[in-house]
Amino acid sequence: MKEVTVLFPETQKEIVKHQAWLLEMGMQRAAVVVSGSIAKMQLKRTAKESNHSKEFHFSSQEEALEFLKKTPAGQ
Repeated sequence: MKEVTVLFPETQKEIVKHQAWLLEMGMQRAAVVVSGSIAKMQLKRTAKESNHSKEFHFSSQEEALEFLKKTPAGQ
């Protein structure tokens, strides 16, 4: 998602479905690299729609990897 600036409504609907599926499959947390402020806002909205409270946004891959390495599963 690093290069995404804006999500089309159809894309947002599919992301909501995907996020819900990931949660059903047992995903504990997600570190998403996103730099665009509009895309970040849209991702927050899709996470809310899918009841996905385990998605965290970062500006760089390094930050995201550090988060995943330091944060125990389930948190």
